[in-house]
Amino acid sequence: MGEFRARQDGDSSPSVDEFVSRFSDLGASLRSKLIGELASGTSSGDAAETGGQQSEDDPAVEATLTFRSELAVGDKRIGRYRLLRILGKGSFGRVWLGQDEELQRYVAIKVPIPERFRSSVDAEAYLSEARTLASLDHPHIVPVHDVGRADDGSVYIVSKFIEGGDLAQRIKETRPAHAEAATLIATVAEALQHAHDNRLIHRDIKPANILIEEITQHPYVTDVGLAIREENFGKESGSAGTPAYISPDQARGEGHRLDGRSDIFSLGVVFYELLTGQRPFRGSTPQSTSSGSRDR
Repeated sequence: MGEFRARQDGDSSPSVDEFVSRFSDLGASLRSKLIGELASGTSSGDAAETGGQQSEDDPAVEATLTFRSELAVGDKRIGRYRLLRILGKGSFGRVWLGQDEELQRYVAIKVPIPERFRSSVDAEAYLSEARTLASLDHPHIVPVHDVGRADDGSVYIVSKFIEGGDLAQRIKETRPAHAEAATLIATVAEALQHAHDNRLIHRDIKPANILIEEITQHPYVTDVGLAIREENFGKESGSAGTPAYISPDQARGEGHRLDGRSDIFSLGVVFYELLTGQRPFRGSTPQSTSSGSRDR
């Protein structure tokens, strides 16, 4: 950051892409800091005062203009965070790209729909599990930065923004080589072991819950411990998870018997899909998938 600031004050205009490529191990966090630096210190007037060294074609200025444009259109807030755009949505609620203006970084903000919680006790239990997740410290588990309630009573969870896509998208585009797949699964297994050591079970391991950072290609497990409180909403069977990936115990609705082995079973299904391009079990419901597994 010191070099970046020095070059801002010197004769050469710094490029965000150049710095991110040189320090790729810092990934999206570095990009966010650099863009924040430009947004707070660079303007069209600044460029003119430095002799016109920067133009709108310069990558650094382009990043600044993009940053400011996002802030201009992001007029919604939750807590201290500005909501910029929706990253994903489903029956559970929405995930927003947000801006933490105090720490000058992008974050992912998960806002479940209020109907997910039958009472304030349910909402507090969800937040309590998110706080437990925030205590985890593993390089391949998406860290939780903050949790809270908005003025309207909405629950929200703020986590690190992983710039990239998920493993489900990767499988659709091109499956990794066998050795790469094995390395990826081993990395995710280590992350799950850390969660299990801290008495947290994911309960919905699937490609969509494994994020791949674009710059580093590192995998990250997301939503550890939160899945059952989302997927179990409104289900009388007590089962949670995605039918194609759940363990037999989950398929039978035996939630009281779940432990870390259920996550490992699901991870094995993901590994099978990475190696073969198809899932080992088929079914649109837990019951049909469970029957298929017994037949095999």
